[in-house]
Amino acid sequence: MRAGEELPDKETDRFENTPFSRIEAIKLTSDEFLDVILPEAEKIRSTCEKRGSIATDSAVVDALAVPRETVDRSVFYAYKVGPVAATCEDLNWKAAYSMDIETAPEPNSDAFREAASELQVPNNAAMKLGPKFIQSAYRILYEHTAETGRPIHPTKLKYEANVRLAERGYKQAFRFLNQLPGVEGPADSVVWEYEQPEQVNAKEQSHA
Repeated sequence: MRAGEELPDKETDRFENTPFSRIEAIKLTSDEFLDVILPEAEKIRSTCEKRGSIATDSAVVDALAVPRETVDRSVFYAYKVGPVAATCEDLNWKAAYSMDIETAPEPNSDAFREAASELQVPNNAAMKLGPKFIQSAYRILYEHTAETGRPIHPTKLKYEANVRLAERGYKQAFRFLNQLPGVEGPADSVVWEYEQPEQVNAKEQSHA
C-alpha cells in the first residue's frame, strides 16, 4: 500500500446491489467461483423475467459457464448457481425439492418407518438399494430444510445420499420419495418460474 492510501473499512460485499443473498452453500466459495456464480444466477433471473419461465434443467446446464473445465456443469448448477438464484424473491425454483417440516415425520421415527413401509418399492435389480436411497434422501431433505429452509435440487440429493443406483433406479426412487409425508417434489411443468411482485404478495397473504 502506498503512503496516504487508506485501508477499506470492510471487504466489498459481492452480493450488494444484486437480487441475491448469501447462503450457507457458498460460505466458503472462492472469488473465482463467485465471479461465475453471480452472473449465471442473473442469467437465470433475466431469462425468466423476459420469458416467464425456463422449461428444463438441461436448458440451463447446457448454457452454463463454469469457473474451470474440470467442474461438472450439472453439479455446479445444483450445488452453487441454482441455490443462489433461488434466493431471488422473483424466482421460484420448481425443479427443486422442498419439505413441509410441520407434517414430515422425523427420520428414523416410528411415523417415518410406518410411512416408508407403505411404499410399494419393487424388488428388482434397479431398485435393490432403492429403500436405502429413499431413506437417506429423505433424511438429507429433512435436515437441509430444518437447517436452512431452502430448496434442494435432486442432483444434490442423489450425490449426498451416497447410495449408488442405476439411472432408471434413481428415477423410480425419487417417485417413491415424493410419496412420503411432507415431501414436496419438483413440478412437472417448468424448472424456473418468474413471479411478479403481486403474485408473491398474494402467496404471503394466503399463508398469513
